[in-house]
Amino acid sequence: MTSSDALSAPYSNTATITLLPTDDLSGVVKTQWRVDSGQIFDGTRAVVTGAGVRTLTFWSLDAAGNQESARAVAVTIQDTVAPITASDAVAEYAEVATVTLSPSDASGISHTYYRLDGGAPAEGRTVRVPALGTHQLEFWSVDTQGNTEVPVMVVFSVKRGVTVSASPLSVTAGYLAPVTLKANLRVSATGAGLSGRSVVVYRSYDGVRFTQVKTVSSSSAVLAARVSGSRNAWYRFRYAGDANYAAAWSPTLRVRVRAALTTPSGPSSARRSAWFWVSGAIRPSSDDGPVLIRCYHRESGRWRLRKTFTAKVRSGRYQSGIALPLAGAWQLRAYHSDADHAVGSSAPKAVSVR
Repeated sequence: MTSSDALSAPYSNTATITLLPTDDLSGVVKTQWRVDSGQIFDGTRAVVTGAGVRTLTFWSLDAAGNQESARAVAVTIQDTVAPITASDAVAEYAEVATVTLSPSDASGISHTYYRLDGGAPAEGRTVRVPALGTHQLEFWSVDTQGNTEVPVMVVFSVKRGVTVSASPLSVTAGYLAPVTLKANLRVSATGAGLSGRSVVVYRSYDGVRFTQVKTVSSSSAVLAARVSGSRNAWYRFRYAGDANYAAAWSPTLRVRVRAALTTPSGPSSARRSAWFWVSGAIRPSSDDGPVLIRCYHRESGRWRLRKTFTAKVRSGRYQSGIALPLAGAWQLRAYHSDADHAVGSSAPKAVSVR
């Protein structure tokens, strides 16, 4: 038979109850327990949590394999811990602030209150503030047991919104070739240009992690930044804001960069189907991506792709064996593209096949 030292009086927050099994014949092998219809545990120390009246059920097994009938006791847990209310408030908003309050408590929430700028308390979990300026927001919650949270305060500002448009949203450039990106600052509410400001240019090579590149300024609402690179990149402009205007980001701009390929070098004439070598340089020299040699044959006044060879690339050089099956005029071009570069091609190499 198993008894317990459970109290009839309420417990505060958590009850730890000792189970006392006895068997005068074969001895107790195992004691088990569960709270309400939850998981079954082994042991003689039962822990009950969760506000309200909970049912602790327990039983034991002896060495002869006999299991006693389950016994149950009511355990009352009284919640004495005040709720905790979190908010998603940030330091700065554009045009209007919307703050969401998220209370939590073991016994449940009865009320959530807030007070804006020292005004009268109001009940609710969403606070909308359209007035420009700096604001103080106090908030607190009360749980179903009457426990009241100590008020929490956050301070934030509502400023004029700024829209940062940017162009071009997508562009392809040569290796290390300069590209001009432009940002246009406008007051969101009126559409008026915001002149005499600075923006920071950020760059990313994966579209996720951005790092600062440079700061550009202009006396007009349009700001221009010249950038260049050796691989594909994403760019964004950020206006940092000031006392009257909120910070803002531009959309993401994509700059695709072509690797630089020199014209394939090799013989200018060859016999039909005879192998010869062509080679060239690729920049950046660290790029070991695929280079294809595409061979075009002149037919009826047009260049027609007839053969493609994959070149070996190493230390900034590409090289491939070539065999052209038809007599006549040919053009050979090197092509390259990979995850870091847009499709790029070299100037043509002329080969006469006899």
